[in-house]
Amino acid sequence: MEENTKDSLHSDEERFRALVEHVSDWIWEVDENGIYTYASPRIKDILGYEPSEVLGKTPFDLMEPEEGKRIAPIFEYHVANKLPIKSLENINLHRDGHEVILETSGSPIINAEGKCIGYRGVDRDITERKEMERVIYYQAHYDLLTNLPNRRYLHKKISKMIDPPSKANRFALLFIDLDNFKEINDTLGHEMGDQLLTMLANQLKKCVRETDFVSRYGGDEFVLILENMQAEADIKEMAGRILAAFQEPYCFEGTYLKITGSIGISIFPDDGIDFDTLIKKADHAMYRIKRSGKNNFSRAEN
Repeated sequence: MEENTKDSLHSDEERFRALVEHVSDWIWEVDENGIYTYASPRIKDILGYEPSEVLGKTPFDLMEPEEGKRIAPIFEYHVANKLPIKSLENINLHRDGHEVILETSGSPIINAEGKCIGYRGVDRDITERKEMERVIYYQAHYDLLTNLPNRRYLHKKISKMIDPPSKANRFALLFIDLDNFKEINDTLGHEMGDQLLTMLANQLKKCVRETDFVSRYGGDEFVLILENMQAEADIKEMAGRILAAFQEPYCFEGTYLKITGSIGISIFPDDGIDFDTLIKKADHAMYRIKRSGKNNFSRAEN
């Protein structure tokens, strides 16, 4: 009977090893100090190390110091409270130096006295998935021509800034429309028009402060958010600076262009406390400038 039991255990161990060695995830065990006591062969494919090379090390030894400092307290908390680790994302360093994003899950190993003596778990390589998520997010929130935040991103940002409405969150919204841009596209072609939009987007970013927000609203329209500008005089000074920067000549294959723009200004919460109202009032102010001669700015009318 004892021999049969040993054969059964040996068979179970072989099945376990076969399973471990063929799953795509990396299976591991650590003691209560986070030191690896077991690593499956899959670690070689994920991080470039042989299993024997990580025994005696901790997961934090395979991370940048800052990432290790971030993850260590989380592990210590789970050990102290005997809690399972669920889908913990962490950045590791491959043996050749490039970053690998892992999703870690694990369960505490509890001894007969009820003490947590380590963890057993799996690491899944989610680097490719996270990169795809980043690309999808970028495409959804940024304009691919100018690399500026797009209308969706603008809406999200303003929604956060106005919730709840407060004069302490006062900001200015500048709605900018280029003058006569359609004529440039029609006479010089859309490719040159795209180049001009890209150059103007870069110019806008240079005009404002790092804390300000520059977005492409659509076509030849841009929307800027100027935060923490309490004085209307400062807001108008910024609008004047933008118009002056636009008038710098732009050279395209020997052709020099001078661009002007019309700017409508609305201020939160004075001119509105929601996205649609602020955009609408700034848009109307911008069109008043268009009708009265262009190349200027105007404050929204209440």
